[in-house]
Amino acid sequence: MLIVWKTYFSARSQTIIPGDGKLMAQKTLQRRLQMAKMLLLTFAWTVLCNVPYFVLVGQFGWVLNADPISGLWQQVLSTSQYAFTPCILLLSNVEYRSRLLQILRRMARAKSISHGDSDGAAHT
Repeated sequence: MLIVWKTYFSARSQTIIPGDGKLMAQKTLQRRLQMAKMLLLTFAWTVLCNVPYFVLVGQFGWVLNADPISGLWQQVLSTSQYAFTPCILLLSNVEYRSRLLQILRRMARAKSISHGDSDGAAHT
């Protein structure tokens, strides 16, 4: 939270003076702010997925003793944490999205090349 706070207010206090090199500094601050927001969002998601289990065990342990199936909901939360964190990262970071597209394009090219080779071998 402190990272977001510090980055946000330092980005707001900077003024852009053309030709003075401050434009690059402003872009760097904006990237840091975006990264801080992304980290805060992933941290909040992790807390949201993990805290209920510790509250349940610490304060309402009798619920798990009475009905062990209710503890399985923690596994759902844990799984959703690991399943949706990459989605959060992809949605909140342009660089991650562009890198993912590069990887997917490379895989598609490699797949089309390998299929082209096997088709060519079958025709000969």
